[in-house]
Amino acid sequence: MTAVSIHSAAQVLRPPADGLPYLRHDRAGDLALEPGGLVLDDGRIAALEPDDRALTQVDASGCAVVPGFVDCHTHLPFAGWRAQEYAMKVAGRRYEEIARAGGG
Repeated sequence: MTAVSIHSAAQVLRPPADGLPYLRHDRAGDLALEPGGLVLDDGRIAALEPDDRALTQVDASGCAVVPGFVDCHTHLPFAGWRAQEYAMKVAGRRYEEIARAGGG
């Protein structure tokens, strides 16, 4: 067996039983985070439980396993110096006024 077994994870995100997408607001309650593991074979999920026979064992203690591609990068909402905006806020200006003056 050339599979990779990931075991002892604190949380494994499991797909919903009905196979439908769960990353929609109305399905947020369907997310199943349970302790456990999974098996990868040739880069694909082969089982939603660990397998002691796999040649490669990964101890995921204290970790969360989230199958799939998760793009968690971010972008700065602004660039530059905002000291003037802070001074306006401290002086009592509302955010709407600061935005009209070019801040925000």
